[in-house]
Amino acid sequence: MKFHAMLLTVLFSIVSVGSLRGQEPTLFGINSDSAGLSTIDITNGNRTFIGPLSSDPNRFPTPTSMALIQSSQEIVTWSNTGSGRGLVSVDQSTGAGTLIGRFSSSDFFPIFGSLAANSSDELFGFSTSDGTLGNLNRIEIINGEAVVTRIGGMDIIPDRISGADFSQDGILYGLSLSQNKLYTVDVDSGELVDTVDLSTNIGLGWALAFDRSGALYGAGSFGPQGPILFNIDKETGEVFNINSVIGGGNFSPQGLAFVGIPEPSGTVAISLLLCFAYFRRKR
Repeated sequence: MKFHAMLLTVLFSIVSVGSLRGQEPTLFGINSDSAGLSTIDITNGNRTFIGPLSSDPNRFPTPTSMALIQSSQEIVTWSNTGSGRGLVSVDQSTGAGTLIGRFSSSDFFPIFGSLAANSSDELFGFSTSDGTLGNLNRIEIINGEAVVTRIGGMDIIPDRISGADFSQDGILYGLSLSQNKLYTVDVDSGELVDTVDLSTNIGLGWALAFDRSGALYGAGSFGPQGPILFNIDKETGEVFNINSVIGGGNFSPQGLAFVGIPEPSGTVAISLLLCFAYFRRKR
């Protein structure tokens, strides 16, 4: 009986973890128009508003970026203004924000148009705080404070980096705000590596996010097609699978992130086989 109880417990744990890890990733978006979190259907652009970051409109009023911390599947954004300036964790069920790294330096305050986290959970952001258009910074949380360290500038780019994400092979990509370009950036120096022209006028480019298959998504607005969600071929710059973002006004996500843990290949099956082998040995 003791063994059977243990086996049932193990099997229940396997099924529970397996169902969680097997969920299809959800695309979340954030923007300063609503100062809140939404989900976006990648097949048709339909937007569902989840909730504001705060019931106090002066707490986190201007979230314009988003990143996913991969190990914890935590969404973070940067509050550029308001009483909660700094790095904010966002509840995926309610949209509520929690300040996890207050920025209190009196020397400068970075305005982050984009955030990106790599596979090691290192967080980076492109800032326009000191009069330049694309400085790359590292962001760390130390004793509840957000510590921002400038890596380097991209002053040769005549535009801001308004969307950013890391590919699965660790390359940092950036989307220009108004030049209709996709950049690759050296994460160690902050310097431009390559530039690709986009095939379609997306208006103002706001956000980038890779899904778990390596497909690159972007968001734009105030162009010929209004607020849109689309795919980008990162090698050629081709823009395809364009969908209007439906859900009110001029809304377009200013930050994107896919949340969901891929199913590890064979994990559940291997675990079941181990349990079965143990059961036969006990018999």
